[in-house]
Amino acid sequence: GSIECFAENETFSIFYSFVRDFTRLPSQTQGRLLDTLCKSVRSASNLFMTGDNEEQDVDIVRTKRNALKMSTFLLFTVISSAESAYVAGKKSEGPKKKGKSKTNDDDDDDIRFDWTSYRENAVSSLA
Repeated sequence: GSIECFAENETFSIFYSFVRDFTRLPSQTQGRLLDTLCKSVRSASNLFMTGDNEEQDVDIVRTKRNALKMSTFLLFTVISSAESAYVAGKKSEGPKKKGKSKTNDDDDDDIRFDWTSYRENAVSSLA
């Protein structure tokens, strides 16, 4: 599948349904989605770096441009959701209590999505 598949409404709709509910997805799915979107944006950006776009058919260039816009929109939406959830989580944590006993919530930390490990790659994909 080439990046142009993002310009197809069915493909975009499927990805958007995942992006829309990003913070409710399992952490492994969040990571895979983010990796896929980062690669898609970079791939779409590279299509315009080759310099041969002026020689291509107008419809092909339009399709590539739409794919870039769509994949960028999806990645930006994920970044916004992930950053908002991260900030909200930090605010709700509050100060750490000394001598706190281990609870089931502590076990959830092992499976939570680690936005900080993806942030730099995601943002640099948009640059």
